[in-house]
Amino acid sequence: MRKIIIFIVAAFYSMLLIATHVNSGILGDMNNDNKINLVESIKSLQIVSGIKTNLEKQYGISWKDQWIENNIYYPNDIIDYHESLYICIIEHLSSNETTPTNKELWKPFGLTKEIDPTNNSIIQFCANENINYNEIPIAVCLEKNALIIDNSCNLYNENDSSISSVTAIDIYGVNIYGQTFKTDTGTEKITQISLYLDKTGDFNENIELSIYEVSNSLPINNPIITKNIDSGTIMHGWNRFDINESVKSSTNYAIVLLSIKGDYDKRLRWFYSKKNSYSYGTFLKSSDFGRTWEKSTDKDFAFKVYTDGRIRKCYCYGNSDFVGFIKQQSYEGQKVDVQVSGIIDGFNNLQPGNKYYFENGGNIDTNGSCLVSVGYATSYSQLQILRQTDEMTSYILKVSDNVKVNNNSEVSISSNDWRSTKQVQIFYGGTVRVKYELKSSNGQAYGKIMVNDTFQGTDCQRGTTYDSCSHDVKISAGDIIDLMIKSSSGTASCKNMKIYWDKVQTYDYRIIK
Repeated sequence: MRKIIIFIVAAFYSMLLIATHVNSGILGDMNNDNKINLVESIKSLQIVSGIKTNLEKQYGISWKDQWIENNIYYPNDIIDYHESLYICIIEHLSSNETTPTNKELWKPFGLTKEIDPTNNSIIQFCANENINYNEIPIAVCLEKNALIIDNSCNLYNENDSSISSVTAIDIYGVNIYGQTFKTDTGTEKITQISLYLDKTGDFNENIELSIYEVSNSLPINNPIITKNIDSGTIMHGWNRFDINESVKSSTNYAIVLLSIKGDYDKRLRWFYSKKNSYSYGTFLKSSDFGRTWEKSTDKDFAFKVYTDGRIRKCYCYGNSDFVGFIKQQSYEGQKVDVQVSGIIDGFNNLQPGNKYYFENGGNIDTNGSCLVSVGYATSYSQLQILRQTDEMTSYILKVSDNVKVNNNSEVSISSNDWRSTKQVQIFYGGTVRVKYELKSSNGQAYGKIMVNDTFQGTDCQRGTTYDSCSHDVKISAGDIIDLMIKSSSGTASCKNMKIYWDKVQTYDYRIIK
């Protein structure tokens, strides 16, 4: 009976629950930080389930499928050899003398034991949405930086200049502001927090963002984490900050912002809703550096909270990886059983022997429009969950002269703060070239590329006639490329945004605006 390689489930499950400190060089520590973190645990799960996962660029992993002779292998290439996984450690040309059993060139990838591939492994994950189960298994994917709290306060247009200034609070000096929130039943870690901010004048002072435990809706004790923020990175709109801190489920916390050295002419601003828009938290103000706090029940700040390791129905687009199938009604924030390997039944009218792919919404069919395979039908009602082998997962984008995206409409703004003008989401990782034309009606216009709320590269500066700008941008699968512009005076305008790459299909992007 055919065997497959699997990580010891008990060991993996322990790693999934906590980030464990381990000895240097332990298998599964992909980024060599002497820890097995949640992402590495999830990748391990996908590998042992037979899924060719999209590993982050920091790990440098490259899938090469079956080992073959007369092929150059590079460090961190992973191959399948006699139903075992190996990772290359030294560049070499493959031959019958350099097979993966050669310990100077290869290492086994994973702690291994053999099991029957029909073993139906079940792992619990937390759902990030309500998933309706109608007696047919649903394909679910892992969502990185899953949004769990979205108090957008109707500010969905992140750069809407019509937003009144009276909906923002000035933060400087002794005035400290905060917002409490409550984690749901499945949250064990906060990965990122996003705040709707702005700044006035030449504001360049230090900003502190802290997370506190809460009692009676007020911050208590010392913060569980404090982040020092470079004010130069603050832009008008949603600003996302890395947190990566463990928290307790179903527990109240407070986000607190302060900027001691600001003043009225140079200050930080945090937007809020004029009505109580968030039911599980409170607007906070302190006028004495946090010694005492005032609560307000008629408004809430605009904020978003993200976590990791959540599942949702699979879709073709987005930064997510196929995990397995669920066969139960699932609710946001609650644990759900996911079958990640073996044979799963409950389907109708499958075509035995055919390969199946997930489709938008977690359904499966043989069309393959999403290019992510989930298994083979073994009967009319059963599917063998198998490793994804489509070429799509090994694609990486490279800069070329081939135009893949045309977003040519002209957009104009009148602001000396960065404003979003065009957004494009790319469904593969690598490097692409972004070109566009830029001008100002008076003075200088500036253009810059933002990827997922983070600026990349340098500014492009142009005068009063249209001239081209070019940026090479590194991205991961599912990233959103945002063309930001501003003007020193007058109106800044851009048009003819084009993105160039090779090695992808024609439908691997969508124009957002």
